[in-house]
Amino acid sequence: MLITLIASLMYAITWETYNQVSPASSLAYIDYYAKCQIDKLKEKGVSAAEIDQEVKKMGDFKRIYSNPAIRFGMTLMEILPVGIIITLISAAVLRKKEFLPA
Repeated sequence: MLITLIASLMYAITWETYNQVSPASSLAYIDYYAKCQIDKLKEKGVSAAEIDQEVKKMGDFKRIYSNPAIRFGMTLMEILPVGIIITLISAAVLRKKEFLPA
């Protein structure tokens, strides 16, 4: 579990460092993501009110994502749950003596 925690922290710290060094690319990613979401809605032919609602939602997301503490937590939650699941599966498999006989 400690390896998973350290790896997750290093991943989040690296992403946060990248965002501090190159903040324009992070914001460009969010803008691109928002544009893709809105384009998908337009392709589906949804109403203008729903598109306006999505634009507002993406604006709120961009505002929230610009907060380093929240961005760090979101980045940590990308990898930590998967790491915990893999750690638990590995521990369960390795407990069986038949899996790796001496």
